[in-house]
Amino acid sequence: MYSNISSRFVRDANTNLVLLTVQQKKLISRSEIAKLTNLSYPTVSTIIKTLMDEGFVSESHVGEFVGGRKPMLIKFNPKARVIIGVDLSTSVSQAVLADLDGKFISEIITGGELGTEIDLSRNIKDVIERLQETTGFDWQKVVGIGVSYRGSIDIPNRLYYGPGKQEPLKLQDELEEYFDVPIVMEHNYNLAMLAEYTYGIAQGVDNSVFINVGSGISAGIMISGQIYHGFLGNAGEFGHIMVDSQGDICPECGRRGCLETFVSILNIIIHARKCGLEITQMDNKLQELKYIADLARKNEPVARF
Repeated sequence: MYSNISSRFVRDANTNLVLLTVQQKKLISRSEIAKLTNLSYPTVSTIIKTLMDEGFVSESHVGEFVGGRKPMLIKFNPKARVIIGVDLSTSVSQAVLADLDGKFISEIITGGELGTEIDLSRNIKDVIERLQETTGFDWQKVVGIGVSYRGSIDIPNRLYYGPGKQEPLKLQDELEEYFDVPIVMEHNYNLAMLAEYTYGIAQGVDNSVFINVGSGISAGIMISGQIYHGFLGNAGEFGHIMVDSQGDICPECGRRGCLETFVSILNIIIHARKCGLEITQMDNKLQELKYIADLARKNEPVARF
């Protein structure tokens, strides 16, 4: 029994390794894959055949002659499967369809409002079902659903605590049972860090920190090219460190004077209004924050304070 489980795990791990190598290189020969992965040429050939049968890769054209038989190059097919992305980090849920390269292949679909009183699981199901109705994607081609969230998580026990919530949800288990596909849940700031590492200014920087200042305060931490989660999965949640024991009560953590009550976007705006700064109600909080910043640059005393 254990040998079967072990061999299956190694086979799946090797398949993932080969597929990732082809995806990164775009065009590559079987012999090059074998060198990069330290797998034998016959093993690579067997895996490539399976991946071709599944549509993940295809043979493209003959490579340059370097002696011996000319190599047939292998090409990655990002359209072979699709991924559903769900964002819970704003005031409403959002969903989008992406290919295996992470490129959006649909418009972003907006779902219901998010808040402490809503049924979060039902909200996610509704926005994904709306995405399916809009795009008509085939569920047989969905390899998984990624969920970007605010709040806290308990990775070992697969529990999720929404903002301002004391009772945990088994959200990951419930969604996996309902949709019957793998669910990956990750903090919004960790995903922002990963996006910068993959596509943005942190490309090639294996050790970096992404500071997120929004409705909350948090940080994505990357060490040796890997997101650092900590034991429970909340390593970047530094916004609830107390900085003033006599400060306002935080509606999310319940403590007085945590960092978030001072420097989150919403609390900067609230504090500015309390200090007498006249701020016209705008379309979103970022515009109001920009207005305060512009006044500060013009040396307006209250805005600078």
